[in-house]
Amino acid sequence: MARRKFFGGIHPKYHKELASTRAIETMPLPARLVVHFAQNLGAAPKPIVKKGDAVKKGQVIAEPQGFVSVPLHAPTSGTVQAIDVFPHPVGADMPAAVIIPDGKDEWAPGLDAERAVEGLDGEKIISIVRDAGLVGMGGASFPTHVKLSPPKEKKMDLLVVNGAECEDPQQVENGTAHQDQNSSRLEHHGWSECIPASGRDPPHFHVLSDD
Repeated sequence: MARRKFFGGIHPKYHKELASTRAIETMPLPARLVVHFAQNLGAAPKPIVKKGDAVKKGQVIAEPQGFVSVPLHAPTSGTVQAIDVFPHPVGADMPAAVIIPDGKDEWAPGLDAERAVEGLDGEKIISIVRDAGLVGMGGASFPTHVKLSPPKEKKMDLLVVNGAECEDPQQVENGTAHQDQNSSRLEHHGWSECIPASGRDPPHFHVLSDD
């Protein structure tokens, strides 16, 4: 595939050296979490918890409303302090749950165990993906189960793995984009689960990176 370049425009320094050699760190739990219900493209999930409820990490706190919608989960264990409106990154005040962490970071029962994908059919895989609330990493955070549900008559023969990191200092996916460009390594990172879920033949892989 021919590589094309853009001409003109602004070309700021990437400054990827700020993060490219640093190890991934675990952030400490904050004293207070404001968890907005609207976090992706599509219908916002409907809250199913109320003030005073105790929640566990991974517990569903809002249920999806429609096909292009996903559930929202508690990011840690703690107590719901309030359900109210708070400033949202889109620039408006939007509904959110305020959770006060208890410091234990305890998982809801059954959610901290791995499950094998072998033997599951496509519909089951897609339902697991949706129940997990998986969405894309782009600005729209498009629900992943929708991406895995193309029209049956559409043939797929190419899987494009977008490893381009638009924000200048961002470096999280750089290693994967440059080091894992063969199918066996990509399958190790979970791409193989996309194939049985979509019900299609294995496609060719193509990785896009910043270079």
